[in-house]
Amino acid sequence: MNLNEKERIPLCCEICLKNEKDVSNETIRIAAHKWLFSLGITITLGRHDPNKINCEDLNKNCDYIVIEPAIPIKIVKEINWNYKNTTCEQLQTTHYSVYEVNSDYNISDNINASLIDDLNTNHIDNHNTNPIGNFNANTTESLRANSIENSNTSSSSDNINETTKKRNINDLTFQQENAKVNFKYDNSFSCKKKDLLNGLNTNSLVSSSVCSKTSVRCSSSVNDHIENTKNDTKHTTKLLFTVPVIGEKSISSMEEDPIILPNFCCIVNVVTYYKNDDIIEDQYNEPSEDEEEEEEGKKKKSVPIYSQYILPHLRFHKLWDCLYYEENIKRDLLEYVSALMLFANKKIDCNLINYNHLVLLYGPPGTGKTSLCKALANKICIRLSNIYTTGILIELNTHTLFSKWFSESGKQVLKLFNKIKRIIHAYGENDIFICLLIDEVESLSADRKKSIDKTEPSDTIRVVNTLLTQIDSLKYYHNTLILTTSNISEMLDGAFIDRVDLKQFIGLPNEECRYEIYKDSINELIEKGIISFTSNIPNYQRIQSLLKNENNKSQNECMYGCELLKCADMSDGFSGRCLRRIPFQAYAYFCQATLRFYNSTNNNNKQNFQITISEFFLALKKAIQKEIVNKKNLQEKIL
Repeated sequence: MNLNEKERIPLCCEICLKNEKDVSNETIRIAAHKWLFSLGITITLGRHDPNKINCEDLNKNCDYIVIEPAIPIKIVKEINWNYKNTTCEQLQTTHYSVYEVNSDYNISDNINASLIDDLNTNHIDNHNTNPIGNFNANTTESLRANSIENSNTSSSSDNINETTKKRNINDLTFQQENAKVNFKYDNSFSCKKKDLLNGLNTNSLVSSSVCSKTSVRCSSSVNDHIENTKNDTKHTTKLLFTVPVIGEKSISSMEEDPIILPNFCCIVNVVTYYKNDDIIEDQYNEPSEDEEEEEEGKKKKSVPIYSQYILPHLRFHKLWDCLYYEENIKRDLLEYVSALMLFANKKIDCNLINYNHLVLLYGPPGTGKTSLCKALANKICIRLSNIYTTGILIELNTHTLFSKWFSESGKQVLKLFNKIKRIIHAYGENDIFICLLIDEVESLSADRKKSIDKTEPSDTIRVVNTLLTQIDSLKYYHNTLILTTSNISEMLDGAFIDRVDLKQFIGLPNEECRYEIYKDSINELIEKGIISFTSNIPNYQRIQSLLKNENNKSQNECMYGCELLKCADMSDGFSGRCLRRIPFQAYAYFCQATLRFYNSTNNNNKQNFQITISEFFLALKKAIQKEIVNKKNLQEKIL
């Protein structure tokens, strides 16, 4: 194959192991590679159910498996009916286009003719030299045979790549098919050029993808493709290469519409980890001498100054997948951390290039800022498990740092950072990664000018000064990350804001996010037996595609999706916290919860307490209306 490693897609296969400590990581890695290549010549992105995997080691020892892109890419599933060939028609009518996404470059502001020429050149070059989108049925069979053979010998995708390269390097038929495929993509690529000139882009909702979101668009014609592309927003893309759709949905995939890629165009890194459930809260404020005198003869424990979690932690398991945001918020966070780790490992001088290991998430309450920080810390420690043996999240209780005694608050902040430094020295910088979470950071970094104007005690200013000094000192440790959140960003001190590397606004969820949040909540109730429902509720992208076809609107899948769309539309302006509370309120207020609780505790018949999906949708709408009325009444009283 002519596909070199730079063009191959790096994937990360994260495997959460059960609490069987006797299994070795190397055993799981070998089993994982054997399973991946046993799928023929395909790799299915997304979540996988270990119980459905035809591999005894994974089936027995794994709790959760997810395969995601490890770089910021976008994969678009495209259908083009303009290309017809008796040999390759079935294989080539549907393909995936793999794009490199640059989140910091806006096409509408910077598009020019040279960019279009570069994209056109890259497009033609990829199809002239890249056999991924240009092989025939015979090549496919040979690849499948090679894949199965290699799976039995635990070989890697590099072997498949080399074997196929030798077989096809002088293949005249391959060159002929290559010319035909170039013709096939002319129309679709001309549409992409028009989209670029109109300032369009191809990004959508952040999903469970790592580093970038992976969305799927299916278009039966060029016009449909243009309309679908118009709905995507904000960031430029560069076509890397295209691959044909090969194989069927893997039986182990838990995704509704999974993306299936040829494994010879991927590089898979298998990461294994265990979930921890320990929480350490035995570190308390050290009382001052005056406090000791006041409390002499009395045994009194102070409130813990922080909670310490060993990562990856059970509380944060799957939290990353449950968070939905518009734009590329999760991807940008992971890209920032990746750059931070690269600079730290290369020992880039902080005095020459300033990076402070500091992130600030700000926005209205209830938008998931704290949850995102915890999920990010958990995700980072999984990805860095091959570098750091231990990961720790320290969640600071900011209110415990303040004391009634003068200058004590600043000392408490200093003690906290000294404790972190002692942990680093005890483990060694290469053995531990520490994330410090400061929620409601405005408590410790209030604007000093406003404090002086309001004649507040100077102790508040000392706290800010101490925090800024300690942030500056902690950046010289390459294995630290400070995550902060704020609901009142206008109260933050200017010097603190200036030290922040990544300032990210977290706003209220849009319709797509609201839909997915409700969908996750309903699926949880279905899984736990509260709602009786045997079908699947489609995701947002699928319901949008179903609604475009009038014939699909009578299907149950489409009907329930439309009902959920109505609920998402009614919930405009709700925060993520509120959205996740609505399903509980719907059941509590409008589903005869008392009677059903009595039936569930006194009878074994599930039908006595289960409700249908239709009943729950009615209750959900009533709960949304009630929440709207209550919010309106509360606002009127406040005004």
